[in-house]
Formats: sequence, structure tokens, C-alpha cells
Amino acid sequence: IFISLTEKEFLLFLTLYQLEEELKIPISYTQLASKLSLSQSSIRDHLSEIIRKKAPITKVKINNKKVLLSIDKPFKNLNLMGKILNLRHFQENQTTLYDL
Repeated sequence: IFISLTEKEFLLFLTLYQLEEELKIPISYTQLASKLSLSQSSIRDHLSEIIRKKAPITKVKINNKKVLLSIDKPFKNLNLMGKILNLRHFQENQTTLYDL
């Protein structure tokens, strides 16, 4: 899943993960847009694509208006972010199959 994300999608996922860790609450489009200096529309588009790619994100609509986002708890409990970051790093620097 994480290899298929574009750089911007991966950055958005990491930002969502980090903000949720810091604030201990689900995150809104507004908070993500502010943190990444992007429009809310851009955030929505990227998140739709990330969710379509089956990333472990939960999207909840409150009062049929406000959308809150969080990383799935079972995924967070696996504590894999370091491994995912390393995997992405290897993918960027890999020039042949033997470079792994």
C-alpha cells in the first residue's frame, strides 16, 4: 500500500499520523490543510485517493457536516511507521533490484 502512494499522499498520511499522535484526537481537513499549506479541497482529493488505495485511515462524518480522520487503531498498534519510512527510503534510492 505505502509503496503505491505518491510523495504528496505519503506526506499527507505521515502528517495525519503525526498530528493524531500529538493531539490525541481525530484530525480535520482544516488542520491538515493548515499544517501542509494546502487547500482543503486538495487535502480531500489526496485523502480520497489514499483511502481508495486501502491505506489504514478511518473517515467519520460528524453531524453530517464535519469530517474527522484518524489512523486505524489496529495499524497504530503494530507500530510499523519506522519500517514504512525505511521501506519508502529504500524505494527512492533503489536503482536496480539488487540494491535492496
